[in-house]
Amino acid sequence: MGKSLSQWALCELCQLADRDPQRADRIVEALWSAHPRLLGELAIAAVDNGLISAEEAAEVLAVSAEEVKSRVETFRKGQKPSAPIVEDDGTGIALLAEGHVPVWEVVREYRKSHDIQALALAFPALTSAELDAAIDYGKEHPDEIDNLIVKYENMQDRKRSEYPFAK
Repeated sequence: MGKSLSQWALCELCQLADRDPQRADRIVEALWSAHPRLLGELAIAAVDNGLISAEEAAEVLAVSAEEVKSRVETFRKGQKPSAPIVEDDGTGIALLAEGHVPVWEVVREYRKSHDIQALALAFPALTSAELDAAIDYGKEHPDEIDNLIVKYENMQDRKRSEYPFAK
């Protein structure tokens, strides 16, 4: 089998950046708006690889150079990037901060197969860090997550019994 889609597409994007930098910038900006956390992850990796300075990354990320250096150290230690979870937004339900997806929904889907790739397909807008954070949160707060899943499934059962012909 040949190169994966991402491998050849990235090679072509690099060539496009050489030929038409403004168009490549617009494409990358569209990627950032679709996946805002990706910019931070790539900027930190670029500092670690010596492609840009901590000061350049700080300017792009709107943080201090010291914060960038701290993130690079964390990155170097092999700690995977974490996704923030909002534990109480007024509803009492833990949410992934970036996409406002309830953590229990991610955990419920993960428990069906225990397959991270299937989970990524079920939640294509979430990053791997967000999926990992939700799974970790579920392991750390099993009672909370179990209660929310049971509550949801009971509601589903009740709806099915009230409306047997509805899907």
